[in-house]
Amino acid sequence: MHCTGCGASIGNAKLYCERCGTAVPQQQVQQQQHHHHHHYQQAQAQPQQQAQVFYDKKSKVVAWILAFFFGYIGAHNFYLGFNGRGIAQLLLTLSFIGMIISVPWVCIELITILFYRKDGRGAPLG
Repeated sequence: MHCTGCGASIGNAKLYCERCGTAVPQQQVQQQQHHHHHHYQQAQAQPQQQAQVFYDKKSKVVAWILAFFFGYIGAHNFYLGFNGRGIAQLLLTLSFIGMIISVPWVCIELITILFYRKDGRGAPLG
């Protein structure tokens, strides 16, 4: 399957192009899934409906503001879907030594949010 925006090759069941961020049309995803699961689908007695899932794009501005004001407790990571990172930052703030680690961590993430960042699902930030 190829991206309609840049022509890059896109893996199976991807919702976004990793190169340019273009959303993959749901029809292409369904066709790809049908192609790979053709034999399995023939064996099923009753057809099943596929649920369509729509994701909200996470905002770069919101993520940056959360990181700036509440980054030391990992608020931006929870917002972006990186719950493990958020928990780590939250736990680090409970100790003084952890704050020494957490403050530079947030400063680095403030920069990465502006220039290159994806959310927890791998979708580019809007």
